Amino acid sequence: MEFLKIWEILVRRKWIIIGTFLVFALTTFICVKIINKTYQAKAKVLVESSDTSSTVLQALGLSTTKTSSSSSSSSTDPFATDIALAMVRPVLDNVISRLHLVDRNGKTIDPDDFANLRLSKRVKYKILPQPYIEVEQYSDSSCEILEISAYSTSAAQAADIANTLVASYIEDRTRRTRDDYKGARLYIQSQIQNVKKDYNQSLAAYRDFKIKEKTIDLTLESQNALNMVQTLMLKNNDLMVSIADKSVDYTHDHPEILKLKNDVEVVNKLLSTSLKAVDPLAAKLAGISQIELLLAVNKEIYQKLLQYLTQVEIAESITLSNIKLVEPAVVPIKVFFPVKLLSYALGSFLGFFWGIALAFFIEYIDNTIKTPDDIKKHFKNVPLLGSIPKSKVLSENILISELSPTVPIVEVFRTIKNSILFASVDKPIKTLMVTSAQEDEGKSTFAANIGIAFRDATKKIIIVDLDLRKPTLHKKFKLHQNRGIINLVMESAQLDDVIVPSGIEGIDLLPSGPVPEDPTKLVESRKIQGILTGLTQRYDLVILDTPPILAVNDALIIGRLADATVMVTGAGSVSFAAFEHTKDQIDRAGIDLVGIILNKFRTQGSIYYYYHYYGKYGSRS
Repeated sequence: MEFLKIWEILVRRKWIIIGTFLVFALTTFICVKIINKTYQAKAKVLVESSDTSSTVLQALGLSTTKTSSSSSSSSTDPFATDIALAMVRPVLDNVISRLHLVDRNGKTIDPDDFANLRLSKRVKYKILPQPYIEVEQYSDSSCEILEISAYSTSAAQAADIANTLVASYIEDRTRRTRDDYKGARLYIQSQIQNVKKDYNQSLAAYRDFKIKEKTIDLTLESQNALNMVQTLMLKNNDLMVSIADKSVDYTHDHPEILKLKNDVEVVNKLLSTSLKAVDPLAAKLAGISQIELLLAVNKEIYQKLLQYLTQVEIAESITLSNIKLVEPAVVPIKVFFPVKLLSYALGSFLGFFWGIALAFFIEYIDNTIKTPDDIKKHFKNVPLLGSIPKSKVLSENILISELSPTVPIVEVFRTIKNSILFASVDKPIKTLMVTSAQEDEGKSTFAANIGIAFRDATKKIIIVDLDLRKPTLHKKFKLHQNRGIINLVMESAQLDDVIVPSGIEGIDLLPSGPVPEDPTKLVESRKIQGILTGLTQRYDLVILDTPPILAVNDALIIGRLADATVMVTGAGSVSFAAFEHTKDQIDRAGIDLVGIILNKFRTQGSIYYYYHYYGKYGSRS
């Protein structure tokens, strides 16, 4: 049952759905036609962890500078740094300058509007296209490959932008690495000057010390002096041994012993002189050792710096980028945006989706009476006498007398006639008032057709047009209303003077006549009551067509004079609140409301589809 309810809503609101769909479809078609085509060109670059120059430098014994990818490998996203470096302002400025890129206004593109675009700008540049780029990780590769996508209204320009960005990116990365080596070279050169100065000072100090101390090789001199001391000491020992040996055979005064003693004195004098010469040499040796140590340190630093300088200069001269172009961008053939089939499919889907959504939304906020169930659920104490389906046949011909008796809409009025008779079986109806809550609910058409339906059951019927403000009954019967009930009230005319044949056997018409200045005053006059009494004496049934109750109170006044009242409600025209208010006024006026007629009821798609099926069956019959 819920599905039938949903289907009923969809069918009832079909024109909203169709209209929304057509709006989306037409808008999509127009947008696809007028939006400038955007082309996409892609280039792929490989970011290597090491390159040829690093291999050469390692062979030279020089560690390479870490690349961005390696330095960022410990980060959450190893590609983030490389993607960011591909879209830095110097790179973008270089691309924009090389290709003379301009925006839609002919001005040079701002780098902020050329890359790193927000979603809103990307959508904007699809509708109002201008060149821009996107850099992201190539998802189909496990290695570090970046995909550079360029967009432009020109296919050739899109390819140029992608390839130029790659070239500028590689140049920028190479320059950055070379700048690192250049900085190291300049620093080493500045340090070499300082170390060279210290080294020269050490050399000068070493030279000055030798000149001052009048020595060429202090180490050699010290060694010679020590050797002399050692020789003299050994000579002295030998002489003392010889004296001891001679003393066995000779006396102390013997010439040989005296000669040996004399030699000992000479050797001791020489030894004393040699020992005195060794002490200054030790001090000199300590002094020159300090000078030689400082000289050696400065020399080693100087040599190392010269070696590093050579290596850095080689590194700077052979610097290569670790960014490699693996797939250059080619001039695209297919349009990237808009994609016609996808756009049409999306437009159709959105049209149906929002059409259905709008249909349910309008259904949700629509608080009008639309189906018989609405009356049965909300107004249980008021009988529903019948539902008149919306019919093209009835709208074209207006009166059922012009239709074949087999047409189903004729049977509907016969059924309503019987329902009215059954509702007042204890009290025969001589005067039947037809009214509605508001305008355009079809009460006048119903009054005319129900009169035609009643003519089979009664001998003579008259339909009185008491809608003194907007009379329409004469139009239904294609008659004039030069004279009518107004003439009876305001003049001395007779009934026979104003009653006209309707053209249908058994039915007369009393038009309203010329529209008066104050209709309410005339309705409240006693003459109206007398006229209706006279009509009930001459006719078997008097049908009164009165104005809408919410518009004026004429029907509330006339309703007291009628035996029964039926209220015509147009499906989808009257809100529940307006209907409830109308019924309260009828109850307070003491009017006998025998039932409600639901007019212009749409049967297609509803649970009352049997009306529609019965209509087809009747047409075939």
